Amino acid sequence: MIFKAIVACLCASTDWPSANCEVTGYDDSVMIALLIPTRRFFISLVLLMLTVPALAKDTPLQVIDWPTTGNPVLRFTFAKLKQLNGMSNVRGYVMDTMAENLSPRSISSARFLVYLFDKNKVRIGEDFIALNNVGPGETVKLQFTIMVSGTPVSVSIQDTAQTPQGGFADREFNSARRNAQS
Repeated sequence: MIFKAIVACLCASTDWPSANCEVTGYDDSVMIALLIPTRRFFISLVLLMLTVPALAKDTPLQVIDWPTTGNPVLRFTFAKLKQLNGMSNVRGYVMDTMAENLSPRSISSARFLVYLFDKNKVRIGEDFIALNNVGPGETVKLQFTIMVSGTPVSVSIQDTAQTPQGGFADREFNSARRNAQS
């Protein structure tokens, strides 16, 4: 009896001619009934395999650990840019960003300049990120709109505390302002 059931299942799940399965004594309606669940299973499996890649996360544009030397304190994950419609020479993009505090301490306040570069490493846009009261292990999601004059392919960040202040342009501007006031 068990042997007949195993042969019936094998006959139902293969392309053997039904003449070979007549030995079992089962009629064709039973064989068809066994084929339907296996077909549904395989169709469901194929659909699942096709949808899993669609649900996977996009790879980010760039991930930057800061500082680049020593133990990193923050990890910035810059998602791929989404272009805004209706722009001409200057392109507008929305950039989704995540900043993760990797340190065991809270970060009360931090500001970073964000630079965007094209494929020739020419800086084509900039913006800034301000982080306030970020707890240990906490992740902050940010979204900002940035205007660029090209197609960005890479990102870099710089802490504003490291940005040189009072450079040549600042001295020239302050000198011109003093001359205009006198």
